[in-house]
Amino acid sequence: MAIFGLSNECSWLAILGMVVFILGPFLFIAFYMRESKRKRAAASQPLQPVEPDLPQDSRKSQGWYDDPAGKHERRFWDGQDWTASVIDDGVQSSDPM
Repeated sequence: MAIFGLSNECSWLAILGMVVFILGPFLFIAFYMRESKRKRAAASQPLQPVEPDLPQDSRKSQGWYDDPAGKHERRFWDGQDWTASVIDDGVQSSDPM
């Protein structure tokens, strides 16, 4: 069956093009409204405080962990508190918290 005097392959492409042309704006508006609603809902929720990345059992687990301040790659946890010892690119140095 030829539509608009086009061959069968072209007529299916013409129909698909019309469907996309007609439905495209509606789909775009629906997506935009959903995303803006999601962003408004996320913005209305209060921010939760973030705990530092402490070892699971902080009284026993001494070692190197990701720097909770984010200034260095690693910082040493002595089992009670973060120390001034830090590591960047494999080089150990000191930087108080």
